[in-house]
Amino acid sequence: MKSLNYRADIDGLRAIAVLSVIIYHARFSFNDYSFMPGGYLGVDVFFVISGYLITSILYQNINSTLNFFLFDFYIRRIRRIFPALIFLLTIVTIFSSFIFHNFFLETYSKSAISTLFFVSNLFFWSTGEEYAAFSSLYHPLLHTWSLAVEEQFYLIFPLFIFFTHKFFKKKTIYIVFLTFLISIVGSQIYGKTYASFNFYSLPSRYWEIALGSLIAIINVEFKFERKDSFLINSNLGLILILFSFFYYNDNFFHPQIDTSLAVIGTSLIIYSNFKSSVAYKILTSKILVFIGLISYSLYLWHYSIFSIARYISPDEMSFQNKILLIVITFIISIFSYYYIEQPFRNSKKISKKSLIKIVITTYCVLIFLLFNYLSLGGFVKEKRFLNIENNNEKLRKVWMNQINKNKYTVFEESIKKKILIIGNSHARDLFNSFKLNNELFSEYDFTIFDTQIECFVQNIEKDYQGKCKYLYEKPDLELINNNFLNNFKNADYILISTEWSFNDVLALEDQVIPFLKKNNKKIIITSNSPRFFFNIKSPFTLLDIKLRNIDKNSLNKKIIADLEKLHFRSMTMPMIKLNNWLSEISNRNNVRYLRKENFICKVKNESCYIITDEGYKIFWDNSHFTIEGARFFGDKINKLNWLQLDY
Repeated sequence: MKSLNYRADIDGLRAIAVLSVIIYHARFSFNDYSFMPGGYLGVDVFFVISGYLITSILYQNINSTLNFFLFDFYIRRIRRIFPALIFLLTIVTIFSSFIFHNFFLETYSKSAISTLFFVSNLFFWSTGEEYAAFSSLYHPLLHTWSLAVEEQFYLIFPLFIFFTHKFFKKKTIYIVFLTFLISIVGSQIYGKTYASFNFYSLPSRYWEIALGSLIAIINVEFKFERKDSFLINSNLGLILILFSFFYYNDNFFHPQIDTSLAVIGTSLIIYSNFKSSVAYKILTSKILVFIGLISYSLYLWHYSIFSIARYISPDEMSFQNKILLIVITFIISIFSYYYIEQPFRNSKKISKKSLIKIVITTYCVLIFLLFNYLSLGGFVKEKRFLNIENNNEKLRKVWMNQINKNKYTVFEESIKKKILIIGNSHARDLFNSFKLNNELFSEYDFTIFDTQIECFVQNIEKDYQGKCKYLYEKPDLELINNNFLNNFKNADYILISTEWSFNDVLALEDQVIPFLKKNNKKIIITSNSPRFFFNIKSPFTLLDIKLRNIDKNSLNKKIIADLEKLHFRSMTMPMIKLNNWLSEISNRNNVRYLRKENFICKVKNESCYIITDEGYKIFWDNSHFTIEGARFFGDKINKLNWLQLDY
């Protein structure tokens, strides 16, 4: 079997890709300017490289038997990927048992198991974790989502390319191009509506990998002399890559055609391969080639190291500490490359049988440890501070009980101003804030209707199709409907409080506002509640981490004030973008718009509340109020006259 021609410039590309990702995750900023805010696009560079190299490798054995074709490919992938990954997981798992709280160790264990089976992209998508969110920085294995995407590609593509080449040899490139088109069109159409799935999933990332595959097929099937041109040259490719790292940021939906400059640039460099170009000379410099050689270990280790460091000390990390962590990442990665990666890639040192035995054994040991952590927890002893409850699941259940108590609320027959609150769990939070402070809002009467805003008009018309069928599945549908319709008829105000989705916002302007105005209802739109730290399906707050790292007797006003400021900085970008969009819609339609951060946070001080005056926890996850938190915020709403209904 012929060996694949080595290209030093591709290792240089790997170096640029991994350095951009490391800088992005380190979150360097100068005078409030984020340095290299598009560094996450380094992953896209890796995808194109992977598509090119994997397809080139597959074409070496394309005419062999299927068994040999697959066996040779997967053995090579195992040698390349598994040893360094298992080494990382082993060390991080051991550290995590001594560092993480039990409830976060559970989340880590699930993410580690999903990483072992290369489905971590689907795991993080299913938990609602946003890649660019502040909370994502504390998940030690979040970066393995891209590894999962590549492994899923490796499972499907070899069979696809083998049979396509066997039965449609001359048409292989056209078939691959067709799959490329389907993927890029799909990611473009659904990229904003299903932004998280679009970011994490193979179907929407496939076109980036397939572009590299197409270049590899062209190299094999269409051998012709290439000439340097204005459009197809590696210098332009490198410029596009570097430009994308500095131009794009977290505000862009991705992957999309308008964020594909890094993908295009990488493709130009791989395709052109002009050794006389300036870009080639830069990429083949000794330092970049060396960084490219250790790039896999660098990618694996950098995120976990930064994540654990941030967990141990969640305060804002200094520039010096970030540099120190990068140095540590390089030291460990060099060790991993020479003593883990290299020996396992050498078939003379470690045979195929030994390789498979080692991988299976370590997999079994890791899975055993991780499932034990799920059932038994780690070695961190929980501490109690003031009246703070460590068990967020317990707080959630108390919250649910309060909701169930007010499930069938109806307006009283009185002269009070009648306010119908509509929305999902964030409507319940606001309802609790009013209801638990009845004495402060004695001139108002509140009721609630649980709905997604995009389903609101459908619910009124008793249409339960598609996404809106969840209400239809409730056993007490008739009672809920009757109460809601009566409340809607009698309501003076409709107050919309929800965890806004993209579809909710679209429906608000297109359907909901016109419908409410048609029915002569006064409308109040509220912003998303500030979303802090960890995802909703893994109840875990920044306060929980801080308490893990301080002595029981040292929780003072300064520590709380510092944490409140960190809380403010942790608000997620997608939430901020949606709130600004809601403000624009409200202004266009002459509708009152209220920002929840005005009572949840002290905006002028750039801080957000985390503990009540009596020492109770305010949030049981990243955005939902505890019962004590709702009572606390109801008092704030009253003192600030936030509701302001006199209009």
